[in-house]
Order: sequence, then C-alpha cells, then structure tokens
Amino acid sequence: MSAPLTIQRTVKVRPSHVSTPAAPVPTTPVSTLAAPLQRFLSTPTRAQGQAAQPVLRVATLQRQEEARLSGARAAVQQQVAALGDIAPVQRRADLPVPAKPVTPSDWVTVMRHRAETVDGQRLDTRAFGKFQTLQRQVAQSLGHGFRSDRGDPAARYATYG
Repeated sequence: MSAPLTIQRTVKVRPSHVSTPAAPVPTTPVSTLAAPLQRFLSTPTRAQGQAAQPVLRVATLQRQEEARLSGARAAVQQQVAALGDIAPVQRRADLPVPAKPVTPSDWVTVMRHRAETVDGQRLDTRAFGKFQTLQRQVAQSLGHGFRSDRGDPAARYATYG
C-alpha cells in the first residue's frame, strides 16, 4: 500500500487595506492642461469694467444731482417757512379782452388771455402759427411803443416793464 495522502492547505494572508491610486498621475504639469480651459473660467475684468463704466458714471451723476436738489429743496423750504402764512396773490378780476388793443396793458391782456386758453393743450400747426403770430405782433407793438414813448423814463419803464 501506499502512504496515506495528506492534503495541505495554504492560507493566503490578505492585507486589510490596499491603497490604490485614485487618479492616474499625469505626466504633464496641470498648468499646461488648464491653460485652454482658463479662458472659460476667468472673468474678463477689463471688458466688464468698460461695459459697466457708463452705467456707474450715470449712477454717480444721479446721486450728485439728487444731493444738490435735496440741498436746494431744503433751502427753499426754509425760505417758505420763514415767510409764514401769507395770503395768496389775488388776481385782478378778469378784464374783458379788447377787440383792438391800443395801450400796452391791452396788449398784455390779449396775450395773457390767449396764453391761458391754449395752456396745456396740444396745438396743431395752424393754431400754433396763429399763436406765434400773436406773440410777434404783441412784441412788435410793445417794442415800438416803448421806443416811440418820449415821456419820463421812469413812467415809461413802469408802463412797459
């Protein structure tokens, strides 16, 4: 007979933790790989500054103007407060509009009446032309009357303004 057969078992010992590299080690530097992508990642600050510059300038000017207006508003409010309660100016009773103005006050009355009737309205071409013609006519008649008046200069300035 032959010798008894013996079986030997070999046990492999495995390490509890095996470290494997997470990423392959690049052979080229990172900067050379990132260079083509850098233009997508960086912000073009010069172009952004040039685009934003007019808007920022307008905002600065607006703040300056608002500050100036608030100062002016405060000054006017102080002046109004200093005046106290004053009765509003009473206009003279509406004078009838003369058909053929002669005196400077007649011309002023005609012009004032016409200006009040068109105030706040859009004028068509014809109405605007008529209004301009009246303005010229009043200016010419007042100017001619002022130049031709040989009276006392103080009275002339009181009459014509």
